[in-house]
Amino acid sequence: MRRFLAFTLLFPLLFHGACSDTEEGTNQPEQDAGATPSWVSTECHDCYATRCESELDDCIGDPTCAAASECLDACAPTSNDHPDPACVAMCFSNVSSTDVQDCLLEAQSVCVPCGGETDAGACEPELLCQECGASSDTDSCHKCQAERCCDSDQACRDDQGCLDYFNCFQQCAGNYSECVAECDAAAGAENFIKFQTKVTCILSLCPAECGEPPSACLSCLKDHCSAEDVACQTDDQCARLSVCTAACGTNSTPCLDACLADPMAGAEKYLAFGDCEQIHCNTECTTSAD
Repeated sequence: MRRFLAFTLLFPLLFHGACSDTEEGTNQPEQDAGATPSWVSTECHDCYATRCESELDDCIGDPTCAAASECLDACAPTSNDHPDPACVAMCFSNVSSTDVQDCLLEAQSVCVPCGGETDAGACEPELLCQECGASSDTDSCHKCQAERCCDSDQACRDDQGCLDYFNCFQQCAGNYSECVAECDAAAGAENFIKFQTKVTCILSLCPAECGEPPSACLSCLKDHCSAEDVACQTDDQCARLSVCTAACGTNSTPCLDACLADPMAGAEKYLAFGDCEQIHCNTECTTSAD
């Protein structure tokens, strides 16, 4: 279970890193209305990006493929919101792997926004499947948040309690557990889970953009345990249980046992995440912590 801490301890890095600007209750900047339309701004692209996330993650590791993927995003949309076929062919002309193109064709056949018949295999959990437009923000963390976590971000901006809690956390100099205690008192404990929901999306989808170095453990957890993680981190009692365990450090079994012995709710979801980690990511997370 100690490997669960690798995820919860990401919080301080993000809040004292690229996403450190104080939040205000305003909308994200919109695209220039006169800009040339590109496929990346369509709902068809959103469905493609969701269905092909694994293929795109692999593609990023190859500079030639990564450049082709960026080129694809910039292609003009056709009347049915597919990327222009000639543009696609040009973009991938020097890429040996066909994984991204094959997944694109599959997405076009099944994604409803692309004219497909079903959204079979649609993205889950819902928090990590937000449909956002392109952002022109030059800050990589803010850009990723605007393009992948727009709904949860705006929900927090529109809620004064959530906004107060977020800004309190931004200014807190303590560790994760200390800042939760401080902001519970300063901004209201009832706003903790609103804040947690906003941040869970960022931690799940934008860690690299927001300053967290690549990790085999976190990558594995994202691929295999996202549903269990989101279920816990957006549940007040389970998320607070993670606050308790985060304060224990990585090698304090008595402390972890004491957290789990507390008769508060949330242990079932917390343990479900731990079980998923042990089953799918034990090697990656044990190696990452050594």
